[in-house]
Amino acid sequence: FFTFFHSFLNRCNFIFLFWLCNRSSNCMSVAIEESWKKELHSEFEKPYFGKIKEFIVAEKAKGKTVFPPGPLIFNAFNLTPFQEVKVVILGQDPYHGKGQAHGLSFSVPFGITAPPSLKNIYKELDSDLGLKAPNHGNLEAWTKQGVFLLNAFLTVNEGEPASHKNAEIRRQDTPAL
Repeated sequence: FFTFFHSFLNRCNFIFLFWLCNRSSNCMSVAIEESWKKELHSEFEKPYFGKIKEFIVAEKAKGKTVFPPGPLIFNAFNLTPFQEVKVVILGQDPYHGKGQAHGLSFSVPFGITAPPSLKNIYKELDSDLGLKAPNHGNLEAWTKQGVFLLNAFLTVNEGEPASHKNAEIRRQDTPAL
């Protein structure tokens, strides 16, 4: 599983946003949990990764608000170390409403109403397993149990679902999944 998952991360069309690097430098210093940094370090050095930064900077220069906030972009990686991943739940991109995105697919911070997609997940858990929905939409507890809540695209513009999906910054050698 981990060999497949590592290959999956290295080859699919993720938009990895790095946010801790000097603009004039080629350095790709990424604030990410150490086990993931070890697994993904070579990706952070590739040219496409620098283009991601340029894309995000350009979006912000146009006055766009990008979610989630920079420190939360790698939240899925930071909350579920590589060696602890048991299950992967893959979403499309972060929620695009103010205050919703916090770097975990289908999850929202405490105090934010669970979106319809998460309510559907809760309904299925109740229907299939008899698990009642909590009164919140925060799934951080799942990450502590090895559930890797990853979005295929890690960033999105406010009010524009899938806005980073078609960015011309994806790797050119990515085969179809």
